Amino acid sequence: MASFHRILPWLIAVWMLFAVYWYTCELHYHNCSCLRKRPPIPDSYIMVNDDTLMRFDKPLTFKLQQSDLPISTTQQTNIDAVAHYLLQNPKQQLKITAYHTANETPQLAQQRAQTLRDLFIKHLRHLSKIEIGNSILLDSLVLTQIAQQDQPIIFQDTLFNAIQMTVIPQYTLDNARIQQLLNDTLRLTFEKKNTKFTLSEYQLQYFQQLKQLTETYPNKKIYLVGHADNDDSYTTNIKLGRKRAETIQQLLLDIGISPSKIIVDSRGENQPIDDNTTAIGQQNNRRVDIFVR
Repeated sequence: MASFHRILPWLIAVWMLFAVYWYTCELHYHNCSCLRKRPPIPDSYIMVNDDTLMRFDKPLTFKLQQSDLPISTTQQTNIDAVAHYLLQNPKQQLKITAYHTANETPQLAQQRAQTLRDLFIKHLRHLSKIEIGNSILLDSLVLTQIAQQDQPIIFQDTLFNAIQMTVIPQYTLDNARIQQLLNDTLRLTFEKKNTKFTLSEYQLQYFQQLKQLTETYPNKKIYLVGHADNDDSYTTNIKLGRKRAETIQQLLLDIGISPSKIIVDSRGENQPIDDNTTAIGQQNNRRVDIFVR
């Protein structure tokens, strides 16, 4: 019994150390376990026409729940080389897709995309000697998009497949498409009582075309009119419609459209396009209408 009492403090100390380890590496952090094998880490690269334009020496990674991007000297060199390519090929642009995990928010992915976009714009501005106030043409060279990463590669609390980069051609509007943009209304629908929105590939291309249209026709404005179903009060729905329109406004600003080209308004529940007594009708009414005048 005396021998047991002598080893009891050691057993308690070992148990406490193991409990701290288990919480820190097995529960609090994702895939940080010393017992787990490091997963294969994908390369960071930029594609153009299905070919690799640039392969980064080290992958571009983000800590979970963070948008800070640590950049090494070699990665700075890689970004510099891509910026050179974009300036030498003005009909091309870089599309950055930033990902978030199921436990992270789309807003975090947007911040990650913006962090990398700002870095590319900084290099483009330095190489082209363009002042900050005159950088709208550089802004059009880098697009951003966000998505959820369905197969995240996580190790030691770090997301390794958080960024995808592709060089794509800048779309040139023909007369038929210009007339469509001038006469059509694009409707983007939202979840109930929600103002979050994730752009699809088609919607990103549509926004880019709106940008070209406003540059071709400087007197034209993009109107964003937010709407809601009839679930809440009149005042609440007016505010909800405006917040939805402001969400889309920010996405347009993110691709380089001038704030002076965007008009934001809200009609709340006043202009339904479908029956508010059905779930589908309410979904159709929770929208932002986009049109050019």
